[in-house]
Order: sequence, then structure tokens, then C-alpha cells
Amino acid sequence: MPRVSQQYKDDQRGEILAAARRCFLRDGFHRTSMQDVFAEAGKSAGAVYRYFPKKEDMIVAVAAQNLDDVAGVLRAVLARGTGGSGVGEVMAELLEAVLGLHRDRQLAGMAVQVWAEAQRNPDLASRLTAATVEMSGEIAALVGERPDADALAQVILSLLPGFLFNLALSGPDAVAGFPDAVRTLFPAVSRPSDLLVPSEVTPAPWRNGAGTTRELATETDPSGETCWRISVADLLEDAPFSAFPGIDRLFTALGPLRLTVNGVPKDLKRGDQLRFAGEDEVTVSLDQPTQALNVMTQRGRYRAEVVLRAPNAGRTAGSTATVDLGEQVADIVLHDA
Repeated sequence: MPRVSQQYKDDQRGEILAAARRCFLRDGFHRTSMQDVFAEAGKSAGAVYRYFPKKEDMIVAVAAQNLDDVAGVLRAVLARGTGGSGVGEVMAELLEAVLGLHRDRQLAGMAVQVWAEAQRNPDLASRLTAATVEMSGEIAALVGERPDADALAQVILSLLPGFLFNLALSGPDAVAGFPDAVRTLFPAVSRPSDLLVPSEVTPAPWRNGAGTTRELATETDPSGETCWRISVADLLEDAPFSAFPGIDRLFTALGPLRLTVNGVPKDLKRGDQLRFAGEDEVTVSLDQPTQALNVMTQRGRYRAEVVLRAPNAGRTAGSTATVDLGEQVADIVLHDA
């Protein structure tokens, strides 16, 4: 009798799994019998039992195939380099790719069945957990070096089951807007790789003429609202600050000055920082002209941190931008609020 090649065995197993998948999608795991699979595959009982001694083995194999499909899509998205565009873009491209795969393989319908079956099948539950941990790790690498990266990655990844559930329940048209919504929810943060040099930026005058501003970097959301803004102000004389409703400000003095916030004065020397709301009534008082580093963030979206260091010291982990302040540089870190 001629030996059966491994390729032949793999092909046979693949044909049986494809038939089982069609049966499971049509009738569910528990309403599908082994006889249904025999008929769908066009194979004898012995041919099927040779690869899958019981139906549970077939269920686990089809579920593992579904999990591998999703994980493979995520790896493909990351391999294309979209991670540099941020978590929102990666997740949006993942949802778009999953939608395409669903049209070919009914991925979402199978995913819902797998989740339900995992409640009673420890082997399946273990595989599902392992796949989730692996994909969360990929997302955590995008989130960056922050203490809550793992938890945040799990929250972000939880968008995928919600998308699959809606896709299975309501169909592709109902979720067509999800990817763009994810892009809006997690807008890409620009992360300039070069040192930002205020002296190379043309200053723009204040409306009251009491100073100028050098805008170094900014991000806006799709509606045009400011997400964050980094600038250096040239403070020329005593003056009130303009109001910025909905914005939080982190003010770093680059020379001696006094800020009065809602009637409370605060003397600052170089390197001192003060947080205040964009709605607060703020005035600056000067003995001589000076400068200040100003980081503005949309309230509820980001919270800024400014770390001053020597130019030859290591860059602060997770920093969005670094500003040249002469004897020092400032690393700006933007945390999700």
C-alpha cells in the first residue's frame, strides 16, 4: 500500500474542517451532528474520525482557526507599519480587515459561537485567553511605556469583540462607520522626532500686544478642536492672559515672574510650574521681559507633564516632544486623561 503524504493528510483535514465550519455556521455547534459533517464533507465516518475522534475536537479546531484568523489580521496590520500612526489607526485598520474577512468566512458569526462555547469548554477557554493575551501585548507595545499600558491595551482590544458582535447581529452595513469612529476616538498623536527650537519659529503677536507666542507643535481632532498645543510665550509686559474654555494649561516659567490666578498671586522662578484652567482669570507681572513654556491640553482627553533635563541626559520615556530651552531641554509627556 503506498504511503500517504503529509500534504494529503493536511488537505483531508482541511476539507473536513471547512465542512464542519459550514455546518456550525448554519446550525450551531450543538445542533450539528457528526453525520451532518460526514454528508457535508462527502466523506465516510472512518475518514472523519481518523482526524477528529469526537465533535468537541472539531469545535476546538474550528475555533482555533477563527482565533488565528483574527490574530493574523492584527499582525498583518502591524507589519504594514501603521502602528506609527497610533492606536486609533491600527484598530481602525484591524476592524476594516476583519470586515473583509467576515465577508469571505463569516468570521463574526463563528466568533459569537466560540465565546458561548468557551463558557463550558476549558480547552477552548484557554485558547481564547491565550489569543487575547497575545493580541493585548501587541496593542500594549503601541500604547507605549506607561504603567497602565497593559490594562489600557485590554480596554482598547475590547473594541474588537463589540465590533464582531454587532457585525454578527446586524451585518456589515450596520458597522460600516465603526473604523472611522475609532480613528476619531483615538486620534493619532504627532510625535516629532527632532528637537523643537523656539528661535526657529516666527512669533505671532498677542491680541493685546503684551507679548508674542511661538507655536511649536499641535494636534487637532477631526472637528478642529485643539487636542494639545505646545508653545513658548515671549512675555514683554504686565498683561492678562486670554481665556481658553475647556482647556487645561501647564505653565513653566523660563525666568522670574508673578502669575495671579483668580486673585491669588504666585511668584515663579525659572523651572517652576503652575497648572490652571483656561477659564481662570490670569495676569502676569514682570520685573523684566522673560519667556514661558506653555502646554495646553483638551480637558478630559490629555494631561500634560513637563520634565526639564540637561541636553545630554536621556529622553523621558513616552515623551511626545522635546523643546530646546538653551541650557536645558523640556520633554513633554501627554498622558490620556
